[in-house]
Amino acid sequence: MRTTFSLPVLMLSSLLVAQSPIDTLKQRLTEIKDDSTRIIYLNTLAYHYAFNKPDSAFIALEESMGLAEKMTSPTYVAKVHYVSSIVYYYSFNYPKSLEASFKALEVYEALNDTFNIAFSYNELGTTYMHTDQQDLALEYFEKSLELKRKVADKVSIARTINNMAGIYDMRGDYELSLEKYRESIELKEEAGYKKGLGYSYSNVANIYHKLGRHEESLEAIKKAEDFFNDSRGIDWNGMIYVYNTYADYYENAEKNYSKALEYALKSYNTAKDFGSKGRIRGTSGRLSRLYARMNQFQRAYGLRDTSAMYSDSINNDKSIREMEQLKASYEIDKRETEIDKQRAELTQQATFRNTLFGGIVLLLVIMGLVFRNQRIKTRSLKEKDALLREIHHRVKNNLQVISSLLNMQSREAESEEMLGAIQEGQSRVKAMALIHQKLYQTENITEIDFQEYAEDLHSQLAALYKREGLEIENKIDASNLKLDIDTAIPLGLIMNELISNAYKYAFEGVKNGTINIGLSRLDDQKIQLEISDDGKGLPENFSVENVASLGLKLVNILTKQLKGTLNFETGPGTKFSILFDDLKLKLT
Repeated sequence: MRTTFSLPVLMLSSLLVAQSPIDTLKQRLTEIKDDSTRIIYLNTLAYHYAFNKPDSAFIALEESMGLAEKMTSPTYVAKVHYVSSIVYYYSFNYPKSLEASFKALEVYEALNDTFNIAFSYNELGTTYMHTDQQDLALEYFEKSLELKRKVADKVSIARTINNMAGIYDMRGDYELSLEKYRESIELKEEAGYKKGLGYSYSNVANIYHKLGRHEESLEAIKKAEDFFNDSRGIDWNGMIYVYNTYADYYENAEKNYSKALEYALKSYNTAKDFGSKGRIRGTSGRLSRLYARMNQFQRAYGLRDTSAMYSDSINNDKSIREMEQLKASYEIDKRETEIDKQRAELTQQATFRNTLFGGIVLLLVIMGLVFRNQRIKTRSLKEKDALLREIHHRVKNNLQVISSLLNMQSREAESEEMLGAIQEGQSRVKAMALIHQKLYQTENITEIDFQEYAEDLHSQLAALYKREGLEIENKIDASNLKLDIDTAIPLGLIMNELISNAYKYAFEGVKNGTINIGLSRLDDQKIQLEISDDGKGLPENFSVENVASLGLKLVNILTKQLKGTLNFETGPGTKFSILFDDLKLKLT
């Protein structure tokens, strides 16, 4: 079953056929100054990132929401919520997806925007369908279809009918499912929507397979393959479904397990290249089953672990209750939201920043104790890796919650000084969260690639401190080095402070500048971090030991934690160098 999302009045048709839409969008965003146009491009960029880079999608959405709220436009705010629901959906966070969909729907209903109400109903149905709440899903699809028949185009109508067919498939009513898929195909053919026809025919092939009509299944999947290989280029996401259907055909109709394995491997490798966790989960399960049929049990067992690692836990009772509560809350009182409660709590915290900083330190101490306890108690290497990965994931999520609270608090700031202090705290939290994100996403969860981390951290800070009319070029050189967590956290915080200072103070009165970041291993087994800029330089009589700012005090403390030395040069520009020993640092 293939589910489709729609982006009404959002996607840019010229970008959809581009060879690299993400690169095109990022390039255009460097040129666009108009807030309303930036929102459209940021939302579209987030949509493209949703499938394999959800964290990048959320960074784009955060900027988009800031612009929408600044414009005080409910329509633009609703569009950001709408795209957020899609990003959460592809991140398997279905409760958050529903929450964002309901927020968008509330605005559209207040505006009596029938067109976008119809699309919001469709997305709600899609999310409920993937949490096995079939009755609710069908209810929203029917509402969507009723409105779409009045205001939407044939392709949009076909997508909702396609989703309804998926519900009937889940219920085992295959004949009714086929009837709906054929209705969807007819509309897509009238509209000339080739890519959509590929997905519809792959759905039909899947139904024929379940009915044991294997030859008809093979005929349908060949049609799908033709549509996915059209003149505009191969749709690799669609080809995953084609390979899976071929694998099912050779496994069940011809009992040719070698041929089935060939297509299952194509599907699995394509899913890995595509980067979607959901696709990897599904294809690895099929591949594991085929290896087991061919008595290759070691490979089968390894792939079962892969499938389990990517499995989402959305169907547990707690998550289902959360989603039911969301719907009930929406129907009882649309104006009562969790964000209002959080803001009310935040206003009662007079010492918020200091308490938060202490909480972060305590959290890191607890995390360190948990790491050590798990190393002692866990005997199985696989169990240990799974536990540590979960810890990193949860720490990252907790830090993101803290960052979100800071972001909300910043909207209540009564002075520029208070706003700046909150933003500095938020950037430090994000710097640590990024480390834990990198650790749980890599195969080796004990170290991170410094080059990737530095690039992502700089992107976060560039978005936070962007200033109209200022273009900053960044140069990062550390491609052969990896860091363990004990080195990465203090070094990441040092980078955060020095890069932030460069953005805030180095480029006053200029339009262009450069920030250089380098990490290298010297011949005497020492590691050197260098961060420099070509800005106006430091004040006369500047002393690292006698600074008043919290940021540079923190740099001093963290340098001592690394048992390193801190030096600086100024005029013209500024360069900070930190030299330290680290036996855990290794060359790749």
